[in-house]
Amino acid sequence: MKKRIAILIGVLIVLAVIGTNTYIVSEEQAVEPEELEIITVEEVDIYESIIANGRVEPRDEQSVYEEPQYGEVEDIHVEEGESVEEGDLLVSYEEDEEIARQVVSIQNSIDRLHLEVEQQDRQISNAETRIANAQNNNEPDEVIEQYEQERDDLLFQQQLTEQEISEQEEELVYYEDRENDPHEVYSDLNGLVQERNESSEAAEGERLLHVVADNGWDINGTVSEYDLVHVEEEQEVTVEANVINDQEWLGTITDLGTTPVEVDDHLEGEEENVTSYPFTVQLEEEAPELVYGFHVNVLIDVETATAATVIPAEVIETETNLEDNTETEYVYLIEDGVIVRQGIDTGIRNEQGVQVVAGLEPGDLIVVQDEENPVMSGMEVDQDDSAE
Repeated sequence: MKKRIAILIGVLIVLAVIGTNTYIVSEEQAVEPEELEIITVEEVDIYESIIANGRVEPRDEQSVYEEPQYGEVEDIHVEEGESVEEGDLLVSYEEDEEIARQVVSIQNSIDRLHLEVEQQDRQISNAETRIANAQNNNEPDEVIEQYEQERDDLLFQQQLTEQEISEQEEELVYYEDRENDPHEVYSDLNGLVQERNESSEAAEGERLLHVVADNGWDINGTVSEYDLVHVEEEQEVTVEANVINDQEWLGTITDLGTTPVEVDDHLEGEEENVTSYPFTVQLEEEAPELVYGFHVNVLIDVETATAATVIPAEVIETETNLEDNTETEYVYLIEDGVIVRQGIDTGIRNEQGVQVVAGLEPGDLIVVQDEENPVMSGMEVDQDDSAE
């Protein structure tokens, strides 16, 4: 009997100790709401983007090169940095003495050809006389046919001479116009003189002037062969300049090439044998902040999830399974006033956040883990606290 009483007392003591410890643990795990950073799971449209490299270039441009066939450049009428309008005089050429000599030479050639035509007229007339005499004298048909063949040959030669005269006269008009009106080059567009080189200083093949239009910028860039299959013309994009923070511009892909191009630098993280393809983006708005030559990033949305469940990337924890080296993602969810570990499956990731395809619903409250004061499953939270 005494033994049973001793056992009963021992059990009661153990239960008392367990209850006390449970109360202590519960008190230790309890957390005040104001100590937590709580985030509400949102429902938004989220996008997955390709980031391509591009360069700001004018939508229209005009390059002016020296044209030796018009003689020497007399003057370049604009300066670098100067604004021009369509029709403004850019470059004029000197009166060329060679053109005057060419006019005289062509005129002499025409005069000589007219003399040849006169001579051919006489020869044709003589041939007609021989044919008539032969017919009157009843000469053999073979003789008459020979005379007729000679006449026909002369007529053909005269036609060629007259054709040559016509060509020479056209050329004469061309050179006379140039003689009276030296060659001039005019602006094809409204814009800005981006580059100017003196004729005496320009290297062979180097342009004298480069005029860029002021009607907007285009972005020319490249995408890899892996990204090309996700991109198409008329696709909307967002452009960000490397040197301008917190500003972006909308645009549309107007041209997508299918012929590979050579690029100086391979895309970061890709192998050297990756092929690149050109594209052009036309900005939909004015961008006075951009400058010709700026390097930009072109963000091309290739996947969209409408009304997706989205959370910040920093609230996601990962755990690696050492057996198969797989990673599991989870968050700390507040459920019925208690913090629980909730596994999740994720989808699109971008600057908006991370799409959760399973494990959470919009409106759920999740806790941002604090390394200095970490939370754990089982901690109680006052449900009346509002999310930050």
